[in-house]
Amino acid sequence: MDAAEKNLAFADALIAQLVSLGAGHFVLSPGSRSTPLTLAAARCPGARTFVNLDERGAAFFAQGISKASGKPAVLICTSGTAAANYLPAVIEASQSGAPLIVLTADRPASLHECGAPQTIDQLGLYGRNARWFLQCPLPGALDEPGSKARAIAARAWTYACGESTGPVHLNCPFDEPLVPDELPTFAERKSIELVAEPARASKESARHLVEALSRAKRPCIVAGPLSLAERTAVLEFAVAAGMPVLADAASGLRFGEDCGACVFAYFDAWLRALPELETPDLVIELGAQPTSKALARYLARADATRICFAQAGRWADPDAAATLVLDGDPAATLAVATWKLGELYTDANWMNALESAEHVAANEAGLLNSLESGAEIALARRLIGALPAGANLFLSNSMPIREIDWFGGVRSEALSIFVNRGANGIDGIVSSALGVYAATGQPTYLLTGDLALLHDLNALAFSAAQKIPLQIIAINNDGGGIFGYLPISQSGEVFEPYFRTPHGRSITGAAAALGFECASTQSLGELCDWIGEAAMGPRLLEIPVDAARSKQIHKDYWARVDARLHEAATRRAAG
Repeated sequence: MDAAEKNLAFADALIAQLVSLGAGHFVLSPGSRSTPLTLAAARCPGARTFVNLDERGAAFFAQGISKASGKPAVLICTSGTAAANYLPAVIEASQSGAPLIVLTADRPASLHECGAPQTIDQLGLYGRNARWFLQCPLPGALDEPGSKARAIAARAWTYACGESTGPVHLNCPFDEPLVPDELPTFAERKSIELVAEPARASKESARHLVEALSRAKRPCIVAGPLSLAERTAVLEFAVAAGMPVLADAASGLRFGEDCGACVFAYFDAWLRALPELETPDLVIELGAQPTSKALARYLARADATRICFAQAGRWADPDAAATLVLDGDPAATLAVATWKLGELYTDANWMNALESAEHVAANEAGLLNSLESGAEIALARRLIGALPAGANLFLSNSMPIREIDWFGGVRSEALSIFVNRGANGIDGIVSSALGVYAATGQPTYLLTGDLALLHDLNALAFSAAQKIPLQIIAINNDGGGIFGYLPISQSGEVFEPYFRTPHGRSITGAAAALGFECASTQSLGELCDWIGEAAMGPRLLEIPVDAARSKQIHKDYWARVDARLHEAATRRAAG
């Protein structure tokens, strides 16, 4: 084989091996140096390809696929700044544990450090955000490029899908000519088979968990974003132990037929009102850190055993409050612990206090259903109630995830919740939601703010071109509404131009120009009607919101919850 034939043989074998291991989605951005990889993906049976000219959006699209499918999506791009544009999504994938395989084409070493065009140092480009990096050999220098490529692909897969799932980076240099003038037929070759063991529980961790619970009188579970297996295990464990679950909206525990009385959804409101509430003496923390700051403050003053789960040396404990770290798969360990539970004694007065507070906050939130416009708080409740069973809901960072966390409540019909809570940025939100649809094929809705949408506007064109029927509900509060809830909002003339950054524009015109069917309304009744309509293509519904009025409605709600809870406390003290 000549060098061009070896380039193609290497790329064909690399892609075919990834497909044989389970990679089904390949996201490509156009470029010349990546020609061997692009041709291999285009020709390989079983490879579903997507072409996105915006590498940043392509990478977020791929990590959205990975989050929804649990399997690595594969990114392919040319050399130079194309590869650098992947970095934000690689960071998100790393922080949230989404498996991802990044294939960046490169010039050969002879063209580096000499002024060759489109040539940058791509070695270790993503730093510690990659679970594994390999500078692949130049195919032309190999006797058997196919064999080497298959071995590299298998190793990349094990790192991406290992105990600490995340992104893997393969930098692939190719010399010219990149491919033969006449392309050979794509040849099916024997692939390497990988046998992975299922997630295992640590029996020792399960024993420690059960022992800690046997000593506790006020135990609780705090759940951030969870995997599907973790959701099931958490609910079964909580029901068996009779303990409350303070469930972040992104945990997935609030929406489904298994959501029972143990799941609390309105804790942010009643913890704001009851800073003196007796704290738990055992906290079992799962998933990433929840959104609620009121919850964080409540836990910070607890003199409690704080249990976290570690996987490959990684666990969420930003406050350095953990007193016991359990090594082992959380779902498997909880399943073992559930079977080992003995008779437990939970403080009935404490549980009653939590349940009463939840009831008050839920009732006050229910009164918001009468609002027809003007506030995200009412939109969150109406949206959760109107979405079809089994739908996907992607929540943008900033205010959308907080509105659903604070006011979305619970429902018995299933919803699959997706978020980018690894790095918590507003970039790539639309692209990530598109990836969720591509992986699942289920109706997918995105709740986003105006700035996050404008930040990822290219994704609308990609959605229309790929015929992905994403349904976007865009809250337009004319800028960064979240800053209105922060101390900086009291900083006079500096606040508006430097923090809230109002733009004064509707977003429907831009979305329509990029291929979306668009509408705008302030009526939440019309929002529900819009959700109920059959959608054949991508649509966007803009909901203009007065940020100042919305903030006041929030404050009024929290004040009512505070008043009702303290009225109830006064009655109990008097009676």
